[in-house]
Amino acid sequence: MIRLDNVSKQAGHQILFIEASAALNKGEKIGLVGRNGAGKTTLFRMITGQELPDEGQVSIDRGISIGYFSQDVGEMSGRSAVTEVMDGAGPVSVVAAELRNRGCTDLSVFSPSGRAAGFSDRHRATPIDADGLADAVTAADIVITCSGRASDVLGDELLAIAVAGRDKPLPIVDLALHSDLSAAARAVPGIRVIDLRSVAAQSDPTHLSAVTAAQDIVIAGVAAFEERMAVRRLDPAVVALRQHISGAVEKEMARLRAKYPSEVAAEVELSMHRVTQSLLHTPTLRAKELARTGDGAHYLQALHTLFGIDITEAADPSENDRPVRLSS
Repeated sequence: MIRLDNVSKQAGHQILFIEASAALNKGEKIGLVGRNGAGKTTLFRMITGQELPDEGQVSIDRGISIGYFSQDVGEMSGRSAVTEVMDGAGPVSVVAAELRNRGCTDLSVFSPSGRAAGFSDRHRATPIDADGLADAVTAADIVITCSGRASDVLGDELLAIAVAGRDKPLPIVDLALHSDLSAAARAVPGIRVIDLRSVAAQSDPTHLSAVTAAQDIVIAGVAAFEERMAVRRLDPAVVALRQHISGAVEKEMARLRAKYPSEVAAEVELSMHRVTQSLLHTPTLRAKELARTGDGAHYLQALHTLFGIDITEAADPSENDRPVRLSS
């Protein structure tokens, strides 16, 4: 979801990152630990776009929304960290704010994940539970769904009940890329669904070029995603190589720290890290190139031959979460 590629960043005279690369994948929970001034806040500010790296790139997958609060905890006004982050993320918050801006004062919210009560408190809405959903849909002027779970949030039986209790059609705006309405629900008489497909079908033919351009964007995005997944298959190999080299450097630094004054040792350590990052730069790029061309096996064989590192290429990028096995 979030990738850092060869990121370098300096704050004044202090070098925080030198060609650093990392990835945060779906489902992972990561804590960042380090001494004061190590660059933790700077890293988060680069991820949120508040700062730019001096070199390299920070990329976030399409459709990812980042919620956060700053180190000034006074902004939280007594609310929990989870509440504060959830309040700033997600399409439902955007929809609620836009409805308020357009004069809608009576909002009701149903959440299949059970978060309606907390959301309603923050957005001055009325929470609806599953038992009251049919009555709420019956009385609504418009229904907006955007959970994106591709689940039957509004089933055909529920909608049939709602329509039977109305004297006018029920408009439903489906904002989810993965529709919340099944085919049976869409076919219920008295339902008018407005979604991306219906908007495209009703668009002016003169806008065909814009539609084509949008399709090209999607195609390019899919191709880029597949390329990133291919590169990820060699992530464990790159990590293993970096661990191998860093381990050797750290052993030497432990000896130097005991032999020389701390100031001298610190200067030598910085120099060694610079050299290490420089030496690892080309192997990292080669790993990406070989992954894109499907030649990752050759890279793994080279690691084994040169460094005695044994690792199996992941067929699925999700397998990269498994521990890396090193031998030398």
